[in-house]
Amino acid sequence: MYNGAATLEETIKSVVDQTYPNIQYIIIDGQSRDNTVDIIKQYQSGISYWVSEADKGIYDAMNKALDKITGDYVYFIGADDVFMNNNVLEEVSRAITAAYEKDTIFYGNVLFKKTNRVYDGEFNDWKFCLRNISHQAIFYPAAIFKQFKYDLKYKYLADYVLNLELKANKQYRFQYIPVTVCLYNDEGSSAISPDKAYLQDRMSFLKRSFPWYVVLYARLRTFIKKIISK
Repeated sequence: MYNGAATLEETIKSVVDQTYPNIQYIIIDGQSRDNTVDIIKQYQSGISYWVSEADKGIYDAMNKALDKITGDYVYFIGADDVFMNNNVLEEVSRAITAAYEKDTIFYGNVLFKKTNRVYDGEFNDWKFCLRNISHQAIFYPAAIFKQFKYDLKYKYLADYVLNLELKANKQYRFQYIPVTVCLYNDEGSSAISPDKAYLQDRMSFLKRSFPWYVVLYARLRTFIKKIISK
């Protein structure tokens, strides 16, 4: 988070007002120059840990947060996103408990703020090879981050890279739960900016994560998209 004061208070309220009680709320701020820190201090009774210091971007901040977690599941929310309602974490908790299996990554939906579109239902291989599950829809077992961290090489899509790495790792599986978790700001930099490093490495990730015919499908879709855009 950096200079997110305009939307941060609404985000914090959506977390601290959750009916689900077992939340360790961590805020990592990138030494903002607006009144972000003042807002954090106003709500610090509901915040487990916070820091404001220079970092190398959003994924560096997330890695810092991962060093502080003590709970069973990890969820990331941006300073311009909000939970859909005050009961959503309780609803997610019930769904995870009902479908619980060790080493399972649970995910739901988000509602795009700009287009008012729900994104994006259950992901099969055909969908997953073309686009990512929204970062604001995923609940990761905390144990994953003893083995993995976000790769700072990828400025905007390190979360997609992580998900593809987990898809390739047979220890983990993804499980859809039909819950719309978050109102997501689809005008942020990660939603609209290309990640050149990811684009260069994309096929190597897809080859590790999917069967050959799915990789071929991804190649064909990319080729057709290039032709249409000309």
